[in-house]
Amino acid sequence: MQTLSRRFIEGFYAAYISREPARIGPLLDENVEWSISGPVELLGFFGPRRGKAAILELVTSIVPRFMDLRGFEIEELLIHNDRVAAFNRLHAVQCKTGRLIAYRCAHFMHFRNSRLVSLHAVCDSFDAAEQMVGHAINVGETGEHRPAGDLIAI
Repeated sequence: MQTLSRRFIEGFYAAYISREPARIGPLLDENVEWSISGPVELLGFFGPRRGKAAILELVTSIVPRFMDLRGFEIEELLIHNDRVAAFNRLHAVQCKTGRLIAYRCAHFMHFRNSRLVSLHAVCDSFDAAEQMVGHAINVGETGEHRPAGDLIAI
């Protein structure tokens, strides 16, 4: 079983930020699973994807429609053989407005033979959404102002 290093993970993030298929492609398994939890309706790069082609499209085409990634500041990093848990602060510039965006996200990754097999991301999607729309989102202070439907943000 392979043991990864911090340097390898930093290289993975650098390849991701580069948006260059020639850099990120070799780090992806053909059947990679990638999922970012959050409001897909507001941030179209959230949600599940599967397969190398889908991830390359995400990294090179979909994410850049929303923001220009500038960096992942790794705040906490745990590596156990081929599994990684990283708590990061993502830094980006929103394409539509030029606003600086920074929010926290956790990545849970599994690599096999130095290729990403799965990435599950949990982001502070409420913070990200507020920054992307440019103002605080009022979800109501009491139950009287709940949005219609079955989903309630807490």
